[in-house]
Amino acid sequence: MDLNRFAETGVEIDNKFAREPVFTIFNPRTSLHDGGIILLQGRNTAAA
Repeated sequence: MDLNRFAETGVEIDNKFAREPVFTIFNPRTSLHDGGIILLQGRNTAAA
């Protein structure tokens, strides 16, 4: 499934998948909070 249309509406991110960034994305007090991330080959590529 092509996720580009979802990635384009989020914030571009390029970091290795790790617990801390995921906790930030799922924390309702942060600007990236929306409960969604896109992973591609073990890396976070977009959020929000």
